[in-house]
Amino acid sequence: MPFLHFIDCLKGHAAGEMTCYWVCTFANNQWKVSEELGDQVQDSSFYLALHGQTCRGTLFILDEKALPLTRSWCLFELYQSALLTEQRTGATGSTGTAFQGILLGTASGVMNYGQSSADLALKICRTLSTMKLEDATASCEKDKRMIDEAVSDHPGGFHAVNAFLIDAVKNALQQTETRFREDFAQLQQDLSEAWPEESLESQDSLVEAPSTTVLARFLRSVWKDE
Repeated sequence: MPFLHFIDCLKGHAAGEMTCYWVCTFANNQWKVSEELGDQVQDSSFYLALHGQTCRGTLFILDEKALPLTRSWCLFELYQSALLTEQRTGATGSTGTAFQGILLGTASGVMNYGQSSADLALKICRTLSTMKLEDATASCEKDKRMIDEAVSDHPGGFHAVNAFLIDAVKNALQQTETRFREDFAQLQQDLSEAWPEESLESQDSLVEAPSTTVLARFLRSVWKDE
């Protein structure tokens, strides 16, 4: 993802100038990565940042290729976010703000807020439907083994983490669909106000909102409740 798209995503999520982000690329000393990561996952800067009392959630930034989910350390962040969501749902931290869990960000906005375009949401959905998190890789094989073992030792293992990701994407897509319906309804209203009613009577089939949107049909075809 181009850096400017990354910035656009942060702008779409940030609630004012006081919103702060921990970004591994900039927070870690890239010349001394091994020192930053430690000997076990609990010593890593990723873990310490996520478990800090001021952490309000994880903003997972994706493009249509969803490349972050092919990286082991991103998988680790997702796994920790799943654990924290279970532990902190409804709880407030030192900021006085409830823990938000995982949010999916794109260059056009946060999917959970219905800000992402329907086209991009569908592309991300298609990519994730064929992705297995256990196939994630790391530049250091030791890191991959350490992370895979941590995930495997958790009840449910990779299956549970995959299910968490799927639920997060489904919830985000539902918000995208809701926003799509609202925008479509507004378009109908604008057309009705802009043109005489009699000129639209013969065109009802062109502007009538579909009973089932493309997003809804795609969700049902790709992900079914177990």
